[in-house]
This record gives sequence, structure tokens and C-alpha cells, in this order.
Amino acid sequence: MAVFHSIKGPAEAAKLMTWFMHQTSQVFSLTYVVNRLRTLVLNHLNVMDNEQKTDLRNSLYAAIQDKFMSLPGFLIDDLARTLALVVMFTWFDLVESKGVIDSILEMGATSDKHSILALQMMRAFVEEFNKELPPKYISRQRRVVVTFRDKQLKSIFEHALRAMRSAIGGASESKRQVLSQALLVQRDCLGFDFIGLAPDEASDEAVAIQIPSTWKDLIQVEGFLDAYFEGYAHCGPPLSSQFLEVLVLVASIRRSFYMEAVRIGFVKRMSAGIAEILVGAVGLDDVDNYHHMCRLLARFRCIHTLVEIEDAPVYRTLLVAAAGFTATGLGLWEWSANSFAPLLTFWAKVGAAHDGRDSANTDICGDVIADTLPRVVTEYLRAMVQATARAARGDALGDSPLESTDDLLENMALVAAIARASYAASGAAVLALARDMAGEYQALLNGGQAGADEVAACEAQLAWPVYAAAQCIGARQPYRSQAEDDALDAELFAVALELDHVVRQRLQHG
Repeated sequence: MAVFHSIKGPAEAAKLMTWFMHQTSQVFSLTYVVNRLRTLVLNHLNVMDNEQKTDLRNSLYAAIQDKFMSLPGFLIDDLARTLALVVMFTWFDLVESKGVIDSILEMGATSDKHSILALQMMRAFVEEFNKELPPKYISRQRRVVVTFRDKQLKSIFEHALRAMRSAIGGASESKRQVLSQALLVQRDCLGFDFIGLAPDEASDEAVAIQIPSTWKDLIQVEGFLDAYFEGYAHCGPPLSSQFLEVLVLVASIRRSFYMEAVRIGFVKRMSAGIAEILVGAVGLDDVDNYHHMCRLLARFRCIHTLVEIEDAPVYRTLLVAAAGFTATGLGLWEWSANSFAPLLTFWAKVGAAHDGRDSANTDICGDVIADTLPRVVTEYLRAMVQATARAARGDALGDSPLESTDDLLENMALVAAIARASYAASGAAVLALARDMAGEYQALLNGGQAGADEVAACEAQLAWPVYAAAQCIGARQPYRSQAEDDALDAELFAVALELDHVVRQRLQHG
């Protein structure tokens, strides 16, 4: 008890905890001490004088350097995050705090082990500076973060780029760790909140990354994308999925970041790299790779209209490869359900620029687009009907696709947008499916032998053509709709109305 009575404030508590941290090697004890130090920094650092703050910062940095070879990764991460908080809160009070980042970068150049440590610490710093702290810290945090973003963040990203390029092709475990940490740092740097949006103000698939123009000398260089595609091709999971994850963010950089000539080269190289992966199905048997490829297609097409390359052979190559990839992917709902929305987003964006009426214009791949859009609609609905049937029988690997109404409506809105872009063929396909399934349902009821479970399973499957009909009619745009499209809408409405009548009759008669 005498030890505790001698502690006379946060500064002395921090001093004793850092002393204890240097004395022990017990992971449990270290974990407890680091967590208590973090709480102390958040709540009481402001009552310490500059000398005490400096001692705390230096002690944390020294503990990481002294113990990193023997500590588990999560504990190094916790220590680095606590150090990052101290640096953040003393950014304007202590000139030396800004130099901590430079010291870490210099340390990373000494060996592979130190490179891994430096990258792990940089990742913790970027994440802590980007994290939204409690309201009482926000005004001070934003001022620090702006300075950090404008000066140190670019240096961190540049260091991670060099580390990645030097580690690609390395066979040792240390090189793979360097590569993994370098990619994670790049992901966090590119995902940094450059313009101060709150988390609920940003859309995952639509908002462009607002990288400062000062980063052009890092990104607008010859062969910038080559390293990522080379790394993906030569590394298996999970490294390959990390390469794709970074490429998703690179594809999301705002279009205005590039001058026109540079942007054309960027779009061509990105298109060629994506097409090469799709054509060879390189690594796409891994679910994470597959999912990130779907996201890459969506992000790339959301940010870049691809008008720059419509007359280039690579544009046709990309669309043909994406069409084949989509045809396969739409049958894999139970394997990667979250991948459907980005995959459909890609084709909705393609259809918004050039619809089925451009089918004769082969210069802009109108023939490929006109052929693919109805297939996407048809294959999606068929896949969902089959997945629902398997779920009803108890054969499905996961839940029924009807379980999540939000996901269902999001995907169906995208399907409707795709259908409207090629309505003569897509609308006819939806109508044919609705009529066929309505006929099967009527025959099932007329037979009189179907059990309640069988009827319920059939009605669950019927939800898909009904949803499709409703969404397609709701997506009608008067200024683009033709008389033939309106006739299809009327037929879809008539089928849905007839189905509603049949279902009501069944419910009335038990």
C-alpha cells in the first residue's frame, strides 16, 4: 500500500508505469500497463508540464525499441497507438514531437526487422490521427491532423511505397511481413480523411479520394501501377488481396488529380491490368480476391467514365473480360454475397453511359454492352430464384437472399437501372420469367396436392420477378422512355396484378 500512497498525481503515475513497463516481460502485465497509460494520456496529459510530457513520450518510444523483438504484435500496436496520442496532444507544445515520425522512418531503413516495426508504428500513427476522438478533443485534433496530413502523411506513404517495391519478389518470411505492413500502411494513408467528412457522410462506393495535388510526384510516375499488378500476380493470399485492396483505393482517387494525358495513361493501364486478371482468372478462386476485384470494377467505373479509352482496344478487352467474370460471379451468391452490389454497380454505370440503343456502334463497344446487360439481369434473377429455392429446401450454405431487405432493395435498384438501359431485351426477360413462374405457381395450386411448405417455397421464389417488375416500372424515366418500353411496363404490371389476385384467393380459401 505504501507504493500507492506515494503516487501524487498523473505525472508520477505515468513515470511509475513506464518504469514498470521497462522492468517486466509479462505480456499480461504489459497489456494492463499500456491500457492504463492510454487512459491516463487521454484524460490527464494536459495537467503535465512539458518536461513530464517529454519523458513520457521518450519512455514509450524507448520501450518499443527495446522490447519489440520479444513482444507480440498486438502489444507493439497498443504501445505505438499510445505514443501516437502523446505525439498528437503535444504536437504544438513540443517541437520534438513532430520529429518522432522522422525518427521512426529513419529506424525503418536499418534492417527488415526494424522496417516491419517502423511500418507497424506508422500504421498505428495514421489510424490514431485519422480516428475521431471524443468531442472535447476534436477542435485541437483537427488542427494537428491538418498539419500531419499536409506534411508527414506523404512521407509515410512514400516510405511504404519504397518498402513495398523493395520487398516484392522476396521469398523470406521477413520480406513478406514487410510487404504486408507496407500495403496496410498504404491502405490507411489512401483511406485517410483528407477533407474532414464524418463517417456517415461518405458513401463507400461513390466518394472520390481527395488526395492533395502535392502527391502527384509519387503517383503520377511511370510504372506506378505496375508494382501492384506484379505483386498481385506473384503473391498468394492474403497478400494478393491486400494488393487489390490498395488498387481499389488508387482507382478511387479523384479524376481531377490527373492532367488529361496522364489520366488516359492511368485508365489504360488500370484497364489492362484488371482485364489480365479477369481473363486468366488469376487468384480469383480466393473469396477475398474475388470480392476486392468486384469492388475494384465498381470503384474504377464510378470514378472514371472510361470515355478516355472508348476507342482503344483495351476498352473492349475490359468489357468482354468483365462480362465473362460477371456471368460466373452471379452464380456464386452463397460464396460471396456482398460482392453482388459492386458487380451490379459496374454494369449500371456502364449502361448509364451507353445503353442498348448503341448496339450498332461497335466503336464504343455498343454490341458488347447491348449483349451483356440483358444477360446480367437474367442471370441475376435466375441465381436469386435458385438460391431461394435451396434455402427453402434447407440445402443452402447460408441464409436466403430474401432475409436482408436492405441488400435486396439495393441490388434490385441496380438491376432495374441495368434493365432500363436495355429494356427491349431485359424487360422481355423479366416478363418471361414472371409469366413462367406465375404459370408454375398456378399449376401447383390447381394440382391440389402441394403442401404448405411447397407453396411457401414457390411464393418465396416468386418474390424475385415481382420485385424486378416493381423496380423496373419504378425506374422509368419519362424523357427516355419509348412507347415500346411503356407497353412492357403495362404487361409487367398486368402479370403482377394477376399474381396478387391468385395469392389473395389462396389466402382466402386457406
